[in-house]
Amino acid sequence: MSGLLFKVCGVAIVSLALLLTLKGMKSDTAMFVRAIISVSAVAAVIGALSPALTFARTQLDASGSAGYGETMLKALGITYLTFICSSVCRDCGEVSVASGVEAVGKAELILLSLPFLKQILQVMGELLGA
Repeated sequence: MSGLLFKVCGVAIVSLALLLTLKGMKSDTAMFVRAIISVSAVAAVIGALSPALTFARTQLDASGSAGYGETMLKALGITYLTFICSSVCRDCGEVSVASGVEAVGKAELILLSLPFLKQILQVMGELLGA
Protein backbone atom coordinates (compact mmCIF):
# COMPACT_ATOMS: atom_id res chain seq x y z
CA MET A 1 0.00 0.00 0.00
CA SER A 2 1.47 3.30 -1.08
CA GLY A 3 -0.28 5.48 1.48
CA LEU A 4 -1.89 7.61 -1.22
CA LEU A 5 -5.31 7.16 0.33
CA PHE A 6 -4.08 8.43 3.70
CA LYS A 7 -2.51 11.47 2.05
CA VAL A 8 -5.64 12.24 0.04
CA CYS A 9 -7.88 11.85 3.10
CA GLY A 10 -5.60 14.11 5.13
CA VAL A 11 -5.62 16.77 2.43
CA ALA A 12 -9.40 16.43 2.12
CA ILE A 13 -9.94 16.99 5.85
CA VAL A 14 -7.61 20.01 5.93
CA SER A 15 -9.29 21.34 2.78
CA LEU A 16 -12.71 20.85 4.30
CA ALA A 17 -11.68 22.85 7.37
CA LEU A 18 -10.33 25.58 5.09
CA LEU A 19 -13.51 25.59 3.01
CA LEU A 20 -15.75 25.83 6.07
CA THR A 21 -13.66 28.72 7.37
CA LEU A 22 -13.70 30.52 4.02
CA LYS A 23 -17.39 29.86 3.49
CA GLY A 24 -18.17 31.76 6.68
CA MET A 25 -15.97 34.69 5.66
CA LYS A 26 -16.02 34.90 1.86
CA SER A 27 -18.10 32.53 -0.22
CA ASP A 28 -16.47 33.74 -3.48
CA THR A 29 -13.04 32.50 -2.45
CA ALA A 30 -14.45 29.19 -1.20
CA MET A 31 -15.70 28.33 -4.70
CA PHE A 32 -12.23 28.77 -6.21
CA VAL A 33 -10.61 26.77 -3.42
CA ARG A 34 -13.20 24.03 -3.98
CA ALA A 35 -12.36 23.96 -7.68
CA ILE A 36 -8.61 23.74 -6.98
CA ILE A 37 -9.19 20.91 -4.51
CA SER A 38 -11.34 19.04 -7.04
CA VAL A 39 -8.72 19.39 -9.76
CA SER A 40 -6.07 18.17 -7.33
CA ALA A 41 -8.21 15.15 -6.47
CA VAL A 42 -8.63 14.33 -10.16
CA ALA A 43 -4.88 14.59 -10.64
CA ALA A 44 -4.35 12.20 -7.71
CA VAL A 45 -6.82 9.73 -9.22
CA ILE A 46 -5.10 9.89 -12.60
CA GLY A 47 -1.72 9.36 -10.96
CA ALA A 48 -3.02 6.42 -8.96
CA LEU A 49 -4.71 4.77 -11.94
CA SER A 50 -1.86 5.26 -14.39
CA PRO A 51 -0.09 1.95 -13.59
CA ALA A 52 -3.38 0.07 -13.79
CA LEU A 53 -4.19 1.58 -17.17
CA THR A 54 -0.73 0.73 -18.47
CA PHE A 55 -1.15 -2.86 -17.28
CA ALA A 56 -4.62 -3.09 -18.87
CA ARG A 57 -3.36 -1.80 -22.21
CA THR A 58 -0.45 -4.24 -22.18
CA GLN A 59 -2.79 -7.15 -21.47
CA LEU A 60 -5.27 -6.06 -24.12
CA ASP A 61 -2.53 -5.72 -26.73
CA ALA A 62 -1.23 -9.19 -25.86
CA SER A 63 -4.70 -10.74 -26.12
CA GLY A 64 -5.48 -9.21 -29.50
CA SER A 65 -8.50 -7.31 -28.16
CA ALA A 66 -6.90 -3.90 -28.29
CA GLY A 67 -9.81 -2.32 -30.19
CA TYR A 68 -12.42 -3.42 -27.71
CA GLY A 69 -10.18 -2.63 -24.78
CA GLU A 70 -9.44 0.88 -26.00
CA THR A 71 -13.14 1.54 -26.35
CA MET A 72 -13.77 0.14 -22.88
CA LEU A 73 -11.07 2.33 -21.36
CA LYS A 74 -12.44 5.38 -23.20
CA ALA A 75 -15.93 4.63 -21.87
CA LEU A 76 -14.54 4.27 -18.36
CA GLY A 77 -12.75 7.61 -18.71
CA ILE A 78 -15.90 9.30 -19.99
CA THR A 79 -17.97 8.00 -17.08
CA TYR A 80 -15.43 9.02 -14.44
CA LEU A 81 -14.88 12.45 -15.96
CA THR A 82 -18.62 13.02 -16.25
CA PHE A 83 -19.20 11.94 -12.66
CA ILE A 84 -16.42 14.12 -11.27
CA CYS A 85 -17.39 17.18 -13.30
CA SER A 86 -21.09 16.89 -12.48
CA SER A 87 -20.28 16.40 -8.79
CA VAL A 88 -18.15 19.56 -8.77
CA CYS A 89 -20.97 21.46 -10.48
CA ARG A 90 -23.47 20.20 -7.90
CA ASP A 91 -21.12 21.14 -5.07
CA CYS A 92 -20.96 24.66 -6.45
CA GLY A 93 -24.75 24.80 -6.54
CA GLU A 94 -25.12 24.51 -10.31
CA VAL A 95 -27.52 21.58 -10.64
CA SER A 96 -28.62 22.50 -14.17
CA VAL A 97 -25.01 22.61 -15.40
CA ALA A 98 -24.41 19.23 -13.74
CA SER A 99 -27.43 17.77 -15.56
CA GLY A 100 -26.11 19.15 -18.84
CA VAL A 101 -22.69 17.58 -18.24
CA GLU A 102 -24.36 14.23 -17.50
CA ALA A 103 -26.45 14.46 -20.67
CA VAL A 104 -23.36 15.15 -22.79
CA GLY A 105 -21.53 12.25 -21.08
CA LYS A 106 -24.39 9.89 -21.94
CA ALA A 107 -24.41 11.12 -25.53
CA GLU A 108 -20.64 10.51 -25.76
CA LEU A 109 -21.13 6.94 -24.54
CA ILE A 110 -23.84 6.36 -27.14
CA LEU A 111 -21.59 7.70 -29.89
CA LEU A 112 -18.73 5.56 -28.64
CA SER A 113 -20.89 2.42 -28.75
CA LEU A 114 -22.25 2.93 -32.29
CA PRO A 115 -19.46 0.96 -34.02
CA PHE A 116 -20.21 -1.99 -31.74
CA LEU A 117 -23.90 -1.75 -32.59
CA LYS A 118 -23.01 -1.82 -36.28
CA GLN A 119 -20.89 -4.96 -35.77
CA ILE A 120 -23.66 -6.66 -33.80
CA LEU A 121 -26.20 -5.90 -36.50
CA GLN A 122 -23.84 -7.25 -39.17
CA VAL A 123 -23.34 -10.50 -37.27
CA MET A 124 -27.09 -10.81 -36.74
CA GLY A 125 -27.63 -10.30 -40.46
CA GLU A 126 -25.08 -12.99 -41.29
CA LEU A 127 -26.65 -15.41 -38.82
CA LEU A 128 -30.12 -14.81 -40.22
CA GLY A 129 -28.83 -15.17 -43.79
CA ALA A 130 -29.73 -11.68 -44.89
